[in-house]
Amino acid sequence: MIQSLVDALCVTPRGISRSSSRTKASDIAESNHKLQKIYPLVVDNLDLIFGYLNQNNDWIDGIFTSAWRKATRNQSTTWLCLDGPLNSSWADTFTSVLDSSKSLSLANGDQLTLSSNVKLLFETDDLAKATPAVVARSGIVYVDKNVVGWRPIAKAWLEHRTQQEVHVLQRAFEKTLDPLSQYVINDCKPRHHGRPRVKLSEVGMFKTTLNLLSAMLADNIELGGELHIERLYLFCLMWTYGGLLDEKDRTGFSDLLSTLSTA
Repeated sequence: MIQSLVDALCVTPRGISRSSSRTKASDIAESNHKLQKIYPLVVDNLDLIFGYLNQNNDWIDGIFTSAWRKATRNQSTTWLCLDGPLNSSWADTFTSVLDSSKSLSLANGDQLTLSSNVKLLFETDDLAKATPAVVARSGIVYVDKNVVGWRPIAKAWLEHRTQQEVHVLQRAFEKTLDPLSQYVINDCKPRHHGRPRVKLSEVGMFKTTLNLLSAMLADNIELGGELHIERLYLFCLMWTYGGLLDEKDRTGFSDLLSTLSTA
């Protein structure tokens, strides 16, 4: 989703029309705009994100501060995307970055200033843990889950596939994805000790399916055949959608999948 927004914000140079080939537009976006995703909550110690002074009192950059310095040196526009819940433990660090000073104060006394070619993004699924200080200083782009489903992603992915794959998979997607998403997300609701195991997303499950399918098609390119392509797709569905289910729900998933495809 964020990559799509970054690509959409790429300015097309004069001389290249909107009807130019998608390859040219993709090359422009890749050369002028770079997306750097950072996950603050994957580490227990936030010093590893924002930097720290070691035992010798030498400054060691963290993951984010290192990415910031590198982005500042680049000529292209870099989008630093912090992905995860906006916990005050790390998000409030950016309060000064989001106000008029646009600078981040480090523990060693240095200040990092947000240059014009560096953009800061927060990607989160809710604002439940965000503090008013962060929310008030941020511009918010809200995309409803019902607006962006699997179809735009499928359309973009199929543009880079062979004609035979498009013919088979476009039809298979339409037959299977809506019923299977309904079954997995709404009918089964995989749970553990009464609580949801993971927060399921139709888009997330489908993108995982496409990643696996891309690898499967690359490894089996010599076999070919429409039936083979559809069976590879069904195999990916069983692992990505069916793999989320408890054993008792997998039987229902298998029965449903059998009614949706005869491959």
